[in-house]
Amino acid sequence: MAEKRGIKITAIITILSLIIVLIVLAYSFFYAPKCQNAGCFKKVLWECDKASFMSEEANSTWFYRIDGMSFGECRIYVKAVSLKADVETGTALQGKDMTCYVPKQLLGAFMPEEKIEYCHGILKEEIQRLMIEKMHLYIIQNIGQFNKTSVV
Repeated sequence: MAEKRGIKITAIITILSLIIVLIVLAYSFFYAPKCQNAGCFKKVLWECDKASFMSEEANSTWFYRIDGMSFGECRIYVKAVSLKADVETGTALQGKDMTCYVPKQLLGAFMPEEKIEYCHGILKEEIQRLMIEKMHLYIIQNIGQFNKTSVV
């Protein structure tokens, strides 16, 4: 009888230990502390430590989540929560997201959406599309000036 009781206690201790290990692993893999200001976010970005940050400025709100290092690059998730610039830009980008892979030596030098060449996703594609449309419009509006300068 005492032998069965010892096996039950050992099984309970093993199960509890396993649960504790799983909780610690889940916490370390999935938990990202929240930064309350840009200074905090820049600090964790330099080290590529896991964190999240909601940047709320006058014209835009961006959400960032640093997921950590992978193959010498820092993985950062970026989402355009709201943009108040012009109506077309704001609605085209709002709610879109991308994932950026910033090389370790460039960490903290810029915010991810400032260098989209390190990013992949719908948000990047929309930013590029809007840039191309604006360049096309600029060229169309100034085509006469381009012709005058090339003739002279």
